[in-house]
Amino acid sequence: MKTRFKLLGDLVRFEGGGTPSRQNESYWDGDLPWASVKDFKSTSLDKTQESITRLGLSRSSSRLIPPNTVVIPTRMALGKAAITCTHLAINQDLKAVYPLDSDELDTRFLLWFFICSANKIEKLGSGATVKGITLEKLNRLEIPLPPLPEQKRIAAILDKADAIRRKRKEAIDLSDEFLRSV
Repeated sequence: MKTRFKLLGDLVRFEGGGTPSRQNESYWDGDLPWASVKDFKSTSLDKTQESITRLGLSRSSSRLIPPNTVVIPTRMALGKAAITCTHLAINQDLKAVYPLDSDELDTRFLLWFFICSANKIEKLGSGATVKGITLEKLNRLEIPLPPLPEQKRIAAILDKADAIRRKRKEAIDLSDEFLRSV
């Protein structure tokens, strides 16, 4: 079967986040991880530098994003993408991306689509000081849509390659650290 292409906006919905007021200390340092662009260090969003309280979540425009959800920056760090490993809240510079039909679009394939489209997304961004991309531009991106089993196969191969790349980087970092200590 031939791969078809569809507009991203026909396959997903985006959900934004928000930031609780920094003026209210009772909103911060709680038990809910709160992600911002500075937390995009790998393809997995499992740890965040900051956290908020349930009260902070309820008093802001942030929402709780479930595990196994693709999250992308739409302001700063354009072209990055990660998948959530736990429930977490996101700030206004991030968008959670939900497939409308899991029988048509695999979540991990969607993650790799964003990562592989990084250059295109960066070029679509605009802004003098801080680059951002509109949802309108994201919705107009064309995504290849092979059959679901093929999407899963492609995503699994890219997941394995990414794991090997990370292990290689860890080995090089350990080697460098060892050489410095000697």
